[in-house]
Amino acid sequence: MSLKEMKEVKVTEPVDLSEFEGKEVTIELAEPIWVDSKFHESNKARCLKVESEVVTTIKIDDKEVDIRASELLNLKQDSSGDWGYSSSPQSNLQKFMKRHGVSHPSKLVGKKAKIKLRTKTTDEGQDLHFLGFIY
Repeated sequence: MSLKEMKEVKVTEPVDLSEFEGKEVTIELAEPIWVDSKFHESNKARCLKVESEVVTTIKIDDKEVDIRASELLNLKQDSSGDWGYSSSPQSNLQKFMKRHGVSHPSKLVGKKAKIKLRTKTTDEGQDLHFLGFIY
């Protein structure tokens, strides 16, 4: 887009997700994905994406959008370069698995999890809210 092509756009109001805090949902997805990372030489890292069933559906500009709870949990690389999950009991993934009574990330699918409302503040100082999980 060039400067001359730039147009004014309608900004939607933030959605209040606080009503879902503490709600119990079913985990539908747990899969390793690549994410951008400034902490790795390749600028890429692996995470485990954990996602719930649809919590609610909202309408934005005549389009329905499904809202789910989700988390990205860090995976680690060993000395030989293989990716996996940390054996440290302090890792968020180990805490999450322990909370749900499983010994391997593949066993998270189908488990019940409680939603935690999370907030991220942008560089511009705007608070963005999203649904994560308690771990």
